[in-house]
Amino acid sequence: MLPPNILITNYCNQNCSFCFARKEMSNKRKNVNMSPTDFHFLIRKIKKSTTSQRIKLMGGEPTLHSRFPELIQASLKSFETVELFTNGVISNERARFLIQYDERIHYIVNVMTPGFMFNRKIRTLVIKRIKMLSNVSTVTFAFTIDPFSDINFILRVIPKTIWKRILSVRIGIANPIRGAKNWYSVKDFPNIGTVLVKMKQKILHINPNVQFVFGCGFTRCMFTDEQYAYISNIQTKGLRFGCFGKGSSMDVATNLRAFHCFPLSSEASINVKRESLTQASKKLLIKRLHHWWKKNLPMCKSCPYYGTSPESCPGPCIAWRYNASLR
Repeated sequence: MLPPNILITNYCNQNCSFCFARKEMSNKRKNVNMSPTDFHFLIRKIKKSTTSQRIKLMGGEPTLHSRFPELIQASLKSFETVELFTNGVISNERARFLIQYDERIHYIVNVMTPGFMFNRKIRTLVIKRIKMLSNVSTVTFAFTIDPFSDINFILRVIPKTIWKRILSVRIGIANPIRGAKNWYSVKDFPNIGTVLVKMKQKILHINPNVQFVFGCGFTRCMFTDEQYAYISNIQTKGLRFGCFGKGSSMDVATNLRAFHCFPLSSEASINVKRESLTQASKKLLIKRLHHWWKKNLPMCKSCPYYGTSPESCPGPCIAWRYNASLR
């Protein structure tokens, strides 16, 4: 089993419109932190269910956890590496704490937050943090795109000296949560392929050594044959479509409630206090497949690429399908 993503806090100091984890998050001071007791309990569970030497911490913004240093130290006692998902808005105190661990902490930095895009002060801070962290360890950039994304601004404001240190880029699609409004339709799908191709071309022009990793929700119909061949070449890791593009087993929230799918987190979850992680993951996968079959689209069933094999496509995000049927 792949190690789960652990949401150590639900508090976030950004308010991203594309956040498909919105049901689990809070940008107010009514934040909820995972208790150290539950965190240690979860570490023991992970050690029993996987041989992986890495643990993945996220939020919210994980560095905002009131006992963040304690959780990092506990993680590094049990695992060789911590993967930290952050928006880069990190205090001086937390930044000084993190850099002492050098390569033992890897960073995935979301560089498409409202603060980074529209607030010069925040953008300057995040770039400063990226520079600091990339001096001592591995930094991956995370982008969340939609059919109308334009990354020219980001490419311009991040110094080329930093871009040349970035070894990988994670690209996710702006999936909705169930019950929310889909802000793009099937007719917009091909635009995503165009956005991705332009993005990859421009990034490789700056740094030809970057590897690309894709998240869930992409579909084969977003790409022409030529675009697909370009996107899925050797510099792409694990390109799979629909809900099967997910690169981890599950997510565990601050109250130890686990789920396979953020957009459906409120209705398909299991408390891992009463289940092994392996059994919880199996049960959650069955729940996810149930939703997938329940909301299969006729247009997908008639598509020549339709299916569940690594080279086929099971259709768009489940939450997107549910929301489309509400219209």
